[in-house]
Amino acid sequence: MEFFLKAFKAKKSLQKMLKGRIKLKHSLLFLLFLACLFLVWQFYLPKSFSRSENIVYAAKKGMGDEDIAKELLGLGIIKNNLFFEAYVVLSGKHGKIQAGKYSLSASMSVASIIRKLVLGEVIKDKITILEGWDLNDIA
Repeated sequence: MEFFLKAFKAKKSLQKMLKGRIKLKHSLLFLLFLACLFLVWQFYLPKSFSRSENIVYAAKKGMGDEDIAKELLGLGIIKNNLFFEAYVVLSGKHGKIQAGKYSLSASMSVASIIRKLVLGEVIKDKITILEGWDLNDIA
């Protein structure tokens, strides 16, 4: 009879331990889910959902990701410079940002800003060449 009581108690303690492990797994999964939501919020949602005015930003030749992130933070275009830098590195775009003048706004996500900077979607100036002008007149 004692053998059955010990086996029953061992079974009960094993069940408690398994329940604890299941709760731990659920807690870790929930924390992982929250972390993913936070990263999506940082990378793919804009700083401002309202229509904000575009700002002309000039990325100079030789500027690094960190310099650009700090300037964009100072201009109020991005929420956090560290997440900007992290996205540049994690997306494999480190060192691929092109120099130029860009039209950016706080209603753009970090991902769309970086995509624009990497693809070189600069502001294009229109020029008019008058009929009859030659190369010397244009220059």
